[in-house]
Amino acid sequence: MSPPASRLSTRISTDHIFKAGVGSKKACPRLNRKAILMFVEDFENWSTVPGFPHYEANRLGAIKRKDTGVILKPFKRRHSTTRYVRLYTTPGEARERSAASVIWAAFYKRWPDRGCYVCHADGDLENNSIDNLFLGTRSDVRKTQRRRDDLIWEQLQEEGELVL
Repeated sequence: MSPPASRLSTRISTDHIFKAGVGSKKACPRLNRKAILMFVEDFENWSTVPGFPHYEANRLGAIKRKDTGVILKPFKRRHSTTRYVRLYTTPGEARERSAASVIWAAFYKRWPDRGCYVCHADGDLENNSIDNLFLGTRSDVRKTQRRRDDLIWEQLQEEGELVL
């Protein structure tokens, strides 16, 4: 049983919040108590991954092993931009799944059907919060890639590294 959010908020520091990717200290030197409590609620809301009873995912996009409490670090394959995690079903037997599909499956209690893909609404493949994920077709995946390419293009133009 987890302690109430009010007790948790006194133990969590802003360093924990920034490490989890909620903001930056330069952009937001002081967080209000409501924002911290909302973060704690989302961070403490874990859901079991179907087919992998030893793993849980939270609304912010973290995946952890239940018995050890260790949060998994997603990795990229050689020629892919997708982030993957390795989940073990029995000792020595592992399955690699995309981090986004694991988080989506944990909250919708089923894996995506064949021909459906978990897409990122904002185009950021590292933002695996459940609010950013949706189930789409292959054309939606291409639209997400195009959105990501447009974001990179805009950043290069803003930084002055791209001159037309």
